Amino acid sequence: MVGRLANENGWGNVRSLLRAKTVYIASLIFLAGWVFMLLGLLVGRGSGRDLLVALGATLLTSSVLSVISEAAMRLDTLEPLYEKLEGISAAVDSCGASAGEGRIVASRREIDFAAFVRRSTTLFIVGISSNDVLAVAVSDLIEDRMRSGDLTTVVVGLLNPDSEASRVRAGSSAYGGSGGSAISKIHASISVVRDLESVASGLDNVRFEFRQLQHVPSVSLVGNQDEIVITPVISTRTGGRSPSICILRRGDSGDTYSVYRECVQSDLEVSF
Repeated sequence: MVGRLANENGWGNVRSLLRAKTVYIASLIFLAGWVFMLLGLLVGRGSGRDLLVALGATLLTSSVLSVISEAAMRLDTLEPLYEKLEGISAAVDSCGASAGEGRIVASRREIDFAAFVRRSTTLFIVGISSNDVLAVAVSDLIEDRMRSGDLTTVVVGLLNPDSEASRVRAGSSAYGGSGGSAISKIHASISVVRDLESVASGLDNVRFEFRQLQHVPSVSLVGNQDEIVITPVISTRTGGRSPSICILRRGDSGDTYSVYRECVQSDLEVSF
């Protein structure tokens, strides 16, 4: 019974395809292509012959491609393919990386962290202040995804603003000697994290871990279950202005993604 229904649906799709206006027009174009090619062969040699043959071949190719495209859409084969390609494209575009490979971006500001968060079910952030990742628009999105149950694990590690390491970092040329500005950014980010932590505490399905670091991390990290952005801590540049490498997870325990994720778990003394 199921096989008969499938067969009937298949013939129905074929009949629908044959009645489509696109196929009718493509048939006319196909015939016109043959006419031009035959005329070209009859003309003999010269530029006129080449022009007619080229035009005929173009029309033939266009008509065949039109029919194939129409058939694919009517048989519902294009839409699943488009959805799959869009998913792959989203993951690749955020970091500009292909599976198992990394690509360097000139500045971390080039990365769309809002799009990054939208793809995250697990999110981990380690840095000095990570104020670009914890900006209002992105932090609001983190909260929304926690409330909706789409983001279930959040781990954050920021430099303790009262530590000696934060004062040393604040005095670096990356901040132009404006130590107070650097410290204030850390305090602002911690305030955002505390607010998110408060929201998470009222949600049964969200795990939220926050640690304050006593040392400057060797790299600043933003990662989720599939990808990670690694930014070196440079004395002459803030994190947002520093080059970053974006890496996608390969799936095996020895890949670069896993090495850095394990490093985060070790430094923050938290497993996720």
